[in-house]
Amino acid sequence: MKLNLSVIGIILSIIAIILSILLPSYYLSMNTVKPETGKPSFDFDTGVFVVQPTFTRIAIINNGTATAHNIRVQLIFTASFLRNWQATEFLSQLNATDSAEIEIPIGSSHLKSNMSSYFVGQTVDATTYELWVHTTCNELDSMTSFHFENFIT
Repeated sequence: MKLNLSVIGIILSIIAIILSILLPSYYLSMNTVKPETGKPSFDFDTGVFVVQPTFTRIAIINNGTATAHNIRVQLIFTASFLRNWQATEFLSQLNATDSAEIEIPIGSSHLKSNMSSYFVGQTVDATTYELWVHTTCNELDSMTSFHFENFIT
């Protein structure tokens, strides 16, 4: 028994439609940062994320139910073939539901100057870089990481 190609096409189209409806709702229902009771949990405030020519400012939020102590925040600007730029900042504590702004002395001019040596005579911007933010504290067994692309305009 041979199946008609149009029947196979219709079946595959139905499957694609079902998946396109179900998968986005599945991902929206999954929270990537789930605070545990009695522990701190970190999130990132995108409203404070600023990359200026000479510095970068971010805000970390403790959306958990406990105070975080000895917080380590590492920012790493990466690019596939360029030098990584990184800085580490420490906070002594961050109470539950509080946030703290962190400013590091790495900005878009640093990233652009690093690229100039590779792209001599060309217009250079820093959009090649991605940013990783890794956050950990005494109370957590693993770090929380955030990843950003195309953040410099």
